[in-house]
Amino acid sequence: EDRALSYFGSYSGAALAMECHPLRRGDKPMRVGVVGLGIGSLLAYGLPGDSYVCYEISRPVVRAAENQKWFTFVGKCLAEVTIKVGDGRTLLQGELRRGSEAPFDVLYLDAFSGDSPPFHLLTREAFALYLERLAPNGIIAMNITNWHLNFQPLCKAVAAEFGLKVDGFFTPNYPQKLQTACFWVLMSRVEHKYEPHEAVRRVDWALVPEVPLPSDAQGSALRYLGRAE
Repeated sequence: EDRALSYFGSYSGAALAMECHPLRRGDKPMRVGVVGLGIGSLLAYGLPGDSYVCYEISRPVVRAAENQKWFTFVGKCLAEVTIKVGDGRTLLQGELRRGSEAPFDVLYLDAFSGDSPPFHLLTREAFALYLERLAPNGIIAMNITNWHLNFQPLCKAVAAEFGLKVDGFFTPNYPQKLQTACFWVLMSRVEHKYEPHEAVRRVDWALVPEVPLPSDAQGSALRYLGRAE
């Protein structure tokens, strides 16, 4: 069984989203969406009976993740795994329009760690879509780890716009667990009780600046320049 490492390790917000969900606490199967497959690290949290749907825009990334000579998260995942190639927002919207997919208990957004994050996945309309695809007690788990951009103000604006509970977690480097420093934000309609490791620091949202939530018609990533602290 593969173990999630780096940004997705056992002390990360990615782990908290799964481990602290009421369904997981009750040993019930979960339905999970992943926007941004990468090498498939998040699949390490899949258990028998779970189902994962992964959305990845890059076909070469999918081929690499599925090549078990390189990475084994996809091949060894204990859950049912479906990988869809294309733009995550477009695919999610199409599923909603067709009514072809059940809602997600956890929806991971992991496409924002690079130098040029896809801004169309960060707008008011995008988050409205994510919430439509989310179960009533579901969690949006967003990896905001980035050396150049601070997405904490955006997450605060999303929570205010949609009346969501929002929790942020900074996990420091933890070499013994092969855990890399990371920032995750967890948003939900209902409050969840998260139990982070003692080394994990919670975001104090009172200290996070307030900025307008961007829309498809108006907004810029430039207002998020700067590293989250």
